[in-house]
Amino acid sequence: MYGLLTWTHVQLQQIQELVEAIVLPMTHKERFQKLGIRPPKGVLLYGPPGTGKTLMARACAAQTNATFLKLAGPQLVQIPLLFLRLPEDIHHMSHASRLRHWVVMGLALLVLGITLHFTDAIPLNKQLYTFSYVSVTSGAAALVFSAFYVLVDIGNVKFMFLPLEWIGMNAMLVYVMAAEGIFAAFINGWYYDDPHNTLVV
Repeated sequence: MYGLLTWTHVQLQQIQELVEAIVLPMTHKERFQKLGIRPPKGVLLYGPPGTGKTLMARACAAQTNATFLKLAGPQLVQIPLLFLRLPEDIHHMSHASRLRHWVVMGLALLVLGITLHFTDAIPLNKQLYTFSYVSVTSGAAALVFSAFYVLVDIGNVKFMFLPLEWIGMNAMLVYVMAAEGIFAAFINGWYYDDPHNTLVV
């Protein structure tokens, strides 16, 4: 029975390819640089459970003194759910829990966007609204919102934000004033373009 076993049965060819693609570039960088060879950026191991994918990845990590992190597919799906809360859940949270929730999400988005930009995976581009740009802007907005929350709701410093509160409560009036040029009249001193065009009768 064992006489029929060959190296192909234990996937030696795949192991050799894995060593050439991952282990050698990390342990013998100078050889690759001398030959001008660019090693692959990653390797995809696929197959049914029990075929040794995790074992080979652990072996590569051990040979290269790299950190091995095992993360299953369902765990990746659950990560965003950690940051999503129902509105009533957030309403009943303490100040510290709310801030932790918003700041962690904001920092995660900032780090994600900056990492995508500096690794040239998805550069920041405002015109195209790339994912990295959206991540950075939304992460920064979350941190600014958290700072406002600390000032207004925790520190009770509301006088600085009274104009914003008035604008929020009178959004239609503000829109009409902006559309009709009344803001410009305020700025120009109750006349428009020329002192003779006064708004005061």
